[in-house]
Amino acid sequence: MTPLLLSFCYAKPVGHALALFDCDTDAFEWIDLSDVPLPVYGATGVCRVGDVYYAALQVRAPGTLGTLLAQFDGAGRLQRTAALAQVQDAHSLLWWNGELLLVSSGTNQVFAIDWAPDSEPRTRVFFERDPGADTLHMNSLQAFDGRVYLSMFGCKPSASGQEAADGQVLDLNAGGAVVRRGLQHPHSLFVDGMSLCCVNSRTSTLIHVAGPTPPREISLHGYVRGARVEGERLFVGTSMLRTGSKSRGTTEVVDNASAVRNGGGCGLQEVEMASGVQRWHDLSAFGAELYDVLPWAGRAVEGTRGEAMVRRLHAVNSEFNSVMNALYRLRQQYASIERMLHETIDTGQDIGPAQRLLERLYADQPDLPEWNLLKGRLLLASGAEPLAALSYFSKALEANYRCFDAHCQMSRAYALADDAFSAAQHAQSALKLAPAAAGAHVLAQLARAAVPAPALIS
Repeated sequence: MTPLLLSFCYAKPVGHALALFDCDTDAFEWIDLSDVPLPVYGATGVCRVGDVYYAALQVRAPGTLGTLLAQFDGAGRLQRTAALAQVQDAHSLLWWNGELLLVSSGTNQVFAIDWAPDSEPRTRVFFERDPGADTLHMNSLQAFDGRVYLSMFGCKPSASGQEAADGQVLDLNAGGAVVRRGLQHPHSLFVDGMSLCCVNSRTSTLIHVAGPTPPREISLHGYVRGARVEGERLFVGTSMLRTGSKSRGTTEVVDNASAVRNGGGCGLQEVEMASGVQRWHDLSAFGAELYDVLPWAGRAVEGTRGEAMVRRLHAVNSEFNSVMNALYRLRQQYASIERMLHETIDTGQDIGPAQRLLERLYADQPDLPEWNLLKGRLLLASGAEPLAALSYFSKALEANYRCFDAHCQMSRAYALADDAFSAAQHAQSALKLAPAAAGAHVLAQLARAAVPAPALIS
């Protein structure tokens, strides 16, 4: 049997972040996180110290994601947890000289943690470079030949880590000296016999870092992260590609369904080192992003895939009801705010407070059509260049949201810009969509605006 402890980061539903998996028997079971004092949204680094296991948990603290350090026994039972306020976006864990080392990617730091029994953890900075924000994306730690090594993406040329192409591995015992560079998303430093290696996540390759060069080349696939050699086998995790940037809030089209069908997605690639024979373990039913892989020396893994999937499905159903109720309440609140802002504009009140409120709402959710319609209206009410409001009204139309109002406002904007033809086009469109409750004075204004282009009326 080859049991492994797996961590899933940014996991859904809540509480399904650590699991035991036996590659030989296909047994799979979740580690119970129900006693963790905060909702668990994922797990990153894991490590073993004797008969004890540690994991860095991503938890939802008031207003933000925080980090909890958790300790488990060999039966997978939670023993204790501790909040780590200094750590932001925790990544890999390593036991080194009687302390736990934990990467704080969000602050460009590595912390050393002394967590004695029956005491709170004491933390100190073990290594840092340009501390303050995630500009280097430090991630993985590994001890090799009496030294500690750290992998990182390197300086990002923009706000996104996607462009980071000078990934590096540092020797922390030499003050952070660079021992390998020019990598693309290096992760998961691991020891292969007498050599130190890592994965190049974006190119799906293994990278030699230090020691003798391994006498083999291994072909991998997918976005690889999480690697471990156990006996004569190499295990490498893969993750589904993200459909957006967590830092920028942007989205992109990613065909993860196709990736799963073609042996990618979230799972484990198992490689027989001597023969090169590979085996794919599809774990897409349990998570989207696999972070760490660790040999498990505790009790035997007895659960089945079916049981684990049913447990996760029950949690999804329960969470779905809560999410839908929260969404319904949120939409009601949005509708109330929207009505208030429209009334402020219609009555000619001071629009300064309305503008400030809308800027905050728009910054959080710029794609909502209601905020775009209001933003355009406020621009017109403020006396700004009329054509500057058109793009916001267009976004409301694209979402098929309050099309009558959007066409009315676009007609008005073009009229203020002395473009009578375009004003007439939108006035005619508005007349076709006019609701029964539309005021007579509004319809009269639209009819007058439509006069310059009567031939456009169908």
